[in-house]
Amino acid sequence: MVAVFLFFLNNFVVLFFLFLFLFFVFFFGEYDDVDGMHLSDLELDVALRAAQDFTLFYLVFVDIDLRVTIRTSHHGKGLLARCFSNPRAYYITHLSSISQSERVELSPKREYPDRPVVGVGGVVIHNGCVLLIRRDRPPLQGEWSIPGGTLELGESILEGIRRELQEETGIEVHVLGLIEVFDRIFRDSAGRIQYHFVIVDHLCELISGSARAASDVSDTAWVREDELGKYSLTEAATRVVRKAFAMAALPYSAKPPTA
Repeated sequence: MVAVFLFFLNNFVVLFFLFLFLFFVFFFGEYDDVDGMHLSDLELDVALRAAQDFTLFYLVFVDIDLRVTIRTSHHGKGLLARCFSNPRAYYITHLSSISQSERVELSPKREYPDRPVVGVGGVVIHNGCVLLIRRDRPPLQGEWSIPGGTLELGESILEGIRRELQEETGIEVHVLGLIEVFDRIFRDSAGRIQYHFVIVDHLCELISGSARAASDVSDTAWVREDELGKYSLTEAATRVVRKAFAMAALPYSAKPPTA
């Protein structure tokens, strides 16, 4: 709005005479005619275009283009056309407190997707136990699983794993290395693909925090390897967790390096 105000301020004289002309046509057009037509038949086309040019600190610079055409319905041609120069105006954006370099969340369509969705998981082994979560949303709602979720636009796999662990369980982790990459495909009763995830699971170690249920998680549990059968994990999740226990038992120098 500030940009538009500055534009009209810079073109005050031109716009003032345009207003007088329109005032004259509106009130006296029925009584005056030119070339057999009443002035009240004149039509005015106004096009106002504003486009952001560039930003500097908290200022957003805008180019404004105003085009005015006066024509008649009966004669079918323009009588006057004017394109005003592009003055530059600026305004202070209400989003100025947000850095332009911040990651923007743009989650893909998870249910009935157009293409596979990338998911990341973090298998945290601590004091001989693995951290499991109970899902509170489909798919796998009410079932125990590995913490994780979908990768967001602009973040790396390692960033996604750390974010998901923080959001779902409240803990901070260090990502050690890749465990496995696999597909998880769910079909509905009609045979259509309802969910299709490509899961990338990594071994993680606890840095700080105490696990608690958050985000789309209803419960958390630290589970020993010999207790996994009580939690009815999927075949893929069970395989990944057992691999994680085996990797965690290796000397630190023998574990796969962090990507």
